[in-house]
This record gives sequence, C-alpha cells and structure tokens, in this order.
Amino acid sequence: MKNQEFVKIIFKNKRTCKFSSLNGTILSIKENLDGYSLNFENEGGNGSYHGIITVESQDYGFTFKPLDVRKESPIFSSRLEVAITTLDDKRNYNDIYNEIKIANLFTDVEKAENSSEFSYAKACKASWHRCPTFLGVFGNVNLWEAGFRGFPIEEKQHFDLYDYFVPRKNWDKVSFGDDAQNVVYRYMLGRGMGYNTDLKRQNYKGYLPSLIATLRENGIEYKMQAFADSLEKDVNDDGGTYFLTADRHSAGNVLRPEQIENSQDEGKDTLLRVRIEMKNVGKTSSYAYLRLPEINTPVMSESNKVNQSFCDGVGRYGDKIYMLSFAGKTPLNSIESAFLIPPQEKKVVELLLFSSPVGNKTAKGYKAKDFKKRLAVLEKYWTDKAGSLLEWKFPEKCVEDAFKTGYFHIMQSCFGLKDSDTFAPSVGVYSPIGSESSPVIRFLDAIDKGEFAGKCLNFFFDKQREDGFIQNQRGYMLENGATLFTAGAHYSLTKDKKWLERNKIAIKKATNYIISCIDRNKNDKPFGYGMIDGQVADPEDTFRSFTLNALAYAGLIESSKMLTCAGLDGETPLVYAKELKQNVQKAYKECMVRAPLVPLKNGEWTPAVGPWAESRSAISLHSEGEICVTHAAHNLKDSLLSLPFLAYYGVLEENSVEFNEMVDYITDTFYSENVAYSQPYYNLLPFVNLYKGKKNAFLSEFYGSFATLSDRETYSFWEHYFLATPHKTHEQAWFLMRVKDMLFFEKDDKLNLLWGVPDKWRKKGNRIFIKDAKCSFGKFDLEVVFGDSVSVFINSDFDCQCRIKGSQRGIENVKIYKGTNSFVFDL
Repeated sequence: MKNQEFVKIIFKNKRTCKFSSLNGTILSIKENLDGYSLNFENEGGNGSYHGIITVESQDYGFTFKPLDVRKESPIFSSRLEVAITTLDDKRNYNDIYNEIKIANLFTDVEKAENSSEFSYAKACKASWHRCPTFLGVFGNVNLWEAGFRGFPIEEKQHFDLYDYFVPRKNWDKVSFGDDAQNVVYRYMLGRGMGYNTDLKRQNYKGYLPSLIATLRENGIEYKMQAFADSLEKDVNDDGGTYFLTADRHSAGNVLRPEQIENSQDEGKDTLLRVRIEMKNVGKTSSYAYLRLPEINTPVMSESNKVNQSFCDGVGRYGDKIYMLSFAGKTPLNSIESAFLIPPQEKKVVELLLFSSPVGNKTAKGYKAKDFKKRLAVLEKYWTDKAGSLLEWKFPEKCVEDAFKTGYFHIMQSCFGLKDSDTFAPSVGVYSPIGSESSPVIRFLDAIDKGEFAGKCLNFFFDKQREDGFIQNQRGYMLENGATLFTAGAHYSLTKDKKWLERNKIAIKKATNYIISCIDRNKNDKPFGYGMIDGQVADPEDTFRSFTLNALAYAGLIESSKMLTCAGLDGETPLVYAKELKQNVQKAYKECMVRAPLVPLKNGEWTPAVGPWAESRSAISLHSEGEICVTHAAHNLKDSLLSLPFLAYYGVLEENSVEFNEMVDYITDTFYSENVAYSQPYYNLLPFVNLYKGKKNAFLSEFYGSFATLSDRETYSFWEHYFLATPHKTHEQAWFLMRVKDMLFFEKDDKLNLLWGVPDKWRKKGNRIFIKDAKCSFGKFDLEVVFGDSVSVFINSDFDCQCRIKGSQRGIENVKIYKGTNSFVFDL
C-alpha cells in the first residue's frame, strides 16, 4: 500500500535546494515564489517508517516527515527560516511566524522562568516511596539494610510481612549455611500489617547514621533505633575492607584473575545495635507486641526450618550466636512477647545482631545493654569524620539534613583498609565506575576532603589495565574520559603534587588509550569521523555516542593540564582534544540536517538529534525501526545518554542558538517539570540552566527530583523510579553537587555565588553559612545574612574575581581578596 503526501515548503528568503528521501519517492517538485511544493509517495504500514525528506542547500539543511505536516500546526523554525504546511495553505512565512508569536507559547524552560519559583512543598504533592536505610562503619563493606513493611525489588517474597534487617557485604547477601541462604533477620513491631500504618522514620539528629522509626498503634508508641557498630572496642580501630575485596562484593564488578586472587581477605564483620522502646501513651493499660529478629522467617513463622533457637535472651544458629538481647532485669525467653504496659510507662528491649554468627567466647565480649554507651561513642566518631561540614547551615531544614546525610552515606559506601592509600568509591551496591563515582569524588573535593578524594581516585588508576584501559563496570567503555576529567578537577582544587606524581604514568596511559581509540576511528565510516565508539550504560549500544566523546574530550583537556604540571607531554592530548571537539561538532551539525524536525512547546520545531553520530534521529522516533524502551522508559537513550553531555562538558558552544534549541528539545520532549524519567540524576541540563542564570528552571528540577526519588524521611536515594537499587550514592552525590552549585561554582574564571539560592531562603532573618569550601582558587568560608539588605561575608585564602547573585540583582565582577571580605546589597 502506498500513500501520496502533498506539502509546501515556505522560506523567509527563497533558497535553491536539493531534495532526497528515505522510505519513499518524490514524484514531483514544483518551485514557487517563496519555496517549493512537493508530491511525495511513501510506503504504507507502521507510521514510524513513513517517508522522510531531507532538504539541503549550501551550508543549510533540514529533514522532516510529510506525515507530520498539518495546516493547523505547521512545521516551523525561525532558526532555519522555514515553514512547512499543506498545499492548500495560503499563508506566507511571515503570516505563520506572526500567528505563532501571537499565541504566546513557551518552552518548559521558558515556562519555569516566567512562573513563580518552584518549591519543595509543591514537589511533595507528587508520589514517593520509602527507601530502605543502609547502616555501616566507614571503610567496612559489611553493611546493614533496615526496612519496615517494605520491599526491595530483588526479593519481594515475604518482605512485605515483616520489619527486617539484612546483613550485607555491599551487594552480596550473607549466608550462614545450607538452610540459611541470603539471610534476613525478620522481626515485627506491634500487631502487624493492618489497614493503616502510622510509621515515621528519621535519622538520628536529622542526619547522623542511626535510624529511628516510630510506630503508633492502639495507644502504644514503638520507637526503634539502630546503628552499625564495629567489633573493635574503639571504632576508630576498625580495619575496614581491602578495596579489591569490597569491589568483589559489589554489583557489576570487573576483576582480573590476579585481582580476584588478591581479594579473598574478608576482614572483620560489623554488628548492629538495636533499641526498642514500647511506651503506653494512652489512658488505659494496653498490650505491646514484639517479635524478635529471627533468621529467614517464612509466612507461617512456626514452619521455619532454619537450625536456630532462642533461650535466655540469646539467639543461636546451630552452636553459634547470632543475637544477644536484654530486657530489664529479666532476659526474654521467647521470640514473641506481649507486654502489658500501664499508661505512661514503657518497656525497653535492647538487641545486638552479628553479621555472621559467632562463638560463645567471642559473644561474651559484647553486651546488648551497651546501646546508649556505644551510641555516644559512635556519635563522636561520626562527627569527627564530618568535621566542619556539620557547621554548614541552610534556611531549609530538609535540604540541610539531606546534605549532611548525603556525606555520611557517601563515606559509608567508600571501602578500604584503614590508613591505606586506596579506597573503592562504590556507588551504593554497585562497583565504582568512572562516570557515576565522579560526583562522589568531586563533592568530597568541594568540602575540603581532598586527601580522601584522592584515595578514591587511586582506585581507578590502581585497577587500570596495562594498555591504559579503565573498566570497572561490565561492558562500560566510558571510564577513561570520565576518570581523567574527575582527576583533573581534583588536581585543580587540591594542587596535590604528591598525588599527581603517584599517578602521572597511569594518567598518561589512560590518555594514550583514548588517543589510540581516536586514531583507530579516523576511517571512512559514513558518520562520526574520528569519534570513539563504545557502550556508555547498560544498553549495549556500541556506537560513536555523543556521551562517550564528550567525556573523552573533557578527559583529554584535563589530562593535558595534569601531564604538563607533571613535566610530561601535555600538548599531544590538547591537540587531540581540539580535533575531537571539531569532529564531534561537525557530526552534530550533520545530525541536525539528517534528523527530522519535531515540535517544541513554543510553536517552533527543532531537529530530533539522536544519541550517537550514526543515528538518523532520536531513537524513540523509530525512524529506522529501533527498539529503545529500557529501564521502564521509552526515552532514556535520547534524554539521559545523549546531547546534554555535549552541553555540560563544553563541546557545544553555550551561546549558540543550536545549544539553546537542544536544551529546549530535550526538556520539552522528554522531561516533566524539567525532571527526567526513570533515573533523573543522570540529567545534566539543570546545571546548564543554572550556569546560564535560569534559576527557576534549575529549582523546578532540583526540588522535583529530590522530593520524588529520595526518601523524604531518611534521605536515602533510589536509583530509579521503578524502585531499583536502594541507597544509590551516585544519585545522592548529584543531589549534593546541585546543592553545592546553587551556593557556589566556577565559570569564566570567576567564582559565582548564590546563583541557585531560592527566594524562600532570602527572607529576613535567614542565614546561610558554609565553612572550608574548596574551589580551584582555594579555600573559603561564606556567610550570608538576609535582613533589609543582603550581607555577604567571605573569608578566603585567595584573590579572585567574583559574581554574587541577589534575588533580582547582585554584584557583578567584584574582587575578593585574601582574608575577610564583606558586601552589602539590596534584595
């Protein structure tokens, strides 16, 4: 079956063009006064395959689908100065232009900028999901997952029935024996699951890594608090876990045989301390119900076949101990209890759970009733680790608590031996990866944890292959560029010559690997000359992707600087970087001609450029019959693994019309309220909006992603909206980088302050304070006091040019001098 289409192409200024088509035949072309009329015949069938026409003239070109042409909504582009409509449309270019402008339509970015500022309260109207909490001891891979009537997607069965603790070695579950595989300590607060669960959770003091859960039912308030503790008497003596061992226990790891052999030392387990307080807050006596933790309890608890027992407050697996419990002066003798509690009185049970069962002799060294004593010890340990970060103050408590919580979660997922030179910066349960670990490391640098950030970077160079290739996540090919970019950012902040000397040969090898890939791809392949190819995420799309090449470009730029500082050849990577940038820009422009035009929300149309140089269009348009649905979304390859990387990493020129059009195309087509689908923290456009001064667009994404992907009570982050992978620190780190950049970032050799601060923060009486912040100019403290005017105090160890944003205005190009600086301006 064939169909004929009749379209009219109208130019603002007449052009001489040539025409070509895909999946169809142009039957006739008639030249008009202001353009052309086309009679086009295409193959019938699936609409995705209907004909595509490309129009080209000297230094000009575009593509469109005749199937998309409508008189009531013509294809229109003021950049291309073209309108495409039906043959019977009598309007000229200016008529169509004026009608679109009179309609006063806006892109989503423009809409955000013209609207009142987005807020956390507004974002909280959207749905969210409780996320399990992970508890651990810094450096130690033995973690504890805690959940309540919840469900990790990996193992739904029976989790819905109980509250639970899971001993983990990061991704890996722990097994005690043949009858106790993938152990879950299941317990139950209160009477169980009913029509309503009045459960609330929080972090200790808002951000410290101890979980508090409060459940109210039938006049009883159950308060559970838990934290991970070391087997060592002094938690500071905890030995941690060798970075290769931690990597082996992380998902998606890539270990060579000799690395596997060197990763067998498991180190010491951790333990979990739990305190359960049951208080009668009613006016009459009432029963409190409690089931203590037991191993892998099934639906019918009495049918449990695990070799376990409980007596005199001690839970045993075989002849070893998995739990100690203490309840006042009388040990509990039953896994299940009902306590009659008079009004305003309470019953307290304290528990100690081991990651793996221990012998009687070992167990004697620990006491369940030491909960409060050990909590005080751990609180000092945590606050010492955080240092001056805990002095940071924001006017919005949820952001401040989430910011501080994020630091502890990140540190909890960086594994290594105490005082060693290398730590594995895992991204939650996944192995470290050059791309996803980048915001983790960059955040640590920004809060003056540069020495530890350097140890995390050492992981990538220590695991590097002899040929310079870096790969720590199966199939991923993007780590060389990402690692070099992060390393360059690290060195620019720390100026750590000792670290650079340690890694300079590895940096050179990683650089040469990228260069060899570029040289290999200087061939006659139709598209993407000189661009490197390879997989950049889970989908096995081994093309010359814009993401991969943007990272390679950024990596080469940074390696050039580092190698020059190290006394090695920094000129060659710079030459290759400039050449790669030109090749990518050329490929992008070619894609803009080949890709069909699609509508924006302001009435304009723009090319739907795909994620790699070989693609005809956005994969989600199926122009060539592609399958693109992945990770619960139709658009991820186009929205998250594509053009935004070109913007963020400096391949596209920021002030170009094409740049702004690309931002609108991605946002209008693939996002909701500027928030990306499935895995929103892969979205880099919020940073681009912020740097360009589009604060409202930035904040709509900031609050939208934060309120919907993180747990609003404990600030743990899911990886995806379909609840894959709790405690994902890559997502958490990008949230932290958003907070950091709303306060300060560097651009155009200037320090930019307060560009993303919400107007809500700027109310009279509010205060912002950050201490020991780090930028490439040096270290500084910043205090902002909002009154009748804005008072800004900066104490720095450097001189630099600075731009400070107020609500409507600010101060442009002021000089900061070493020492104390103060500025006052109107709101």
